[in-house]
Amino acid sequence: MKTVICIPSRLGSSRFPLKPFAVIDGEIMLHRVINQCKQTSLPVYVLTPDQEIVDSAQEAGVRAELTSSLHMTGTDRLAEFAKRHDFDIYINVQGDEPLINPLDILAIAQKKQMFYNDVIGSMHRADSRDVGNNNTVKVIENAGQLIGLTRKGESRHTQSGLYAFNRQELLDYGAYPDKSGALDRNENIELMRFCEMGRPVKMVVVDKGIAVDIPEDIKSVEEVLKNGERSE
Repeated sequence: MKTVICIPSRLGSSRFPLKPFAVIDGEIMLHRVINQCKQTSLPVYVLTPDQEIVDSAQEAGVRAELTSSLHMTGTDRLAEFAKRHDFDIYINVQGDEPLINPLDILAIAQKKQMFYNDVIGSMHRADSRDVGNNNTVKVIENAGQLIGLTRKGESRHTQSGLYAFNRQELLDYGAYPDKSGALDRNENIELMRFCEMGRPVKMVVVDKGIAVDIPEDIKSVEEVLKNGERSE
């Protein structure tokens, strides 16, 4: 199946402005994410409303496209991309996952091939960093089938920034009539829009990464790199 990796990225994060250009051990985060994705040998696109990110992505050797500045989520950027580009499988890699494991990306793609009509999400084992942390999204699931996601409470698993969709799923996501309402109702968790749409979501366990939500998370990533635990 024709598969593409899409990295949604923007400069205007409210919690961490200019986050894609944050320097992690001498290399900007956007380039770290791109380099991990390139190891899969799948085509990679960066999707962004910012020309500076387009230029930086092209410098790193991947394609980049401008998307609307009005999108509410990264998945909406993929939905716009899907209108223009016909692939079988679209892998969404969050632009703030500098330690993403390329093998996990390929595993998600394989799972999507097996369950083509299920949205594929990802999760990892919760650890001490997730306790009481409302920046991490807790997963409620039954035998791998998603029931719900929440930033509150505790759970055995937390969500990872790695998803897989088919084209129709993305087109339907982008056409959903109450985008802002869905986010408001669901704690600003974009994957929950699929639940509102009645789409089944299958969750796959992947390696624990470190999503960079706030500037303080950079230190945690650099500590992993220092100890030689980088996912490759």
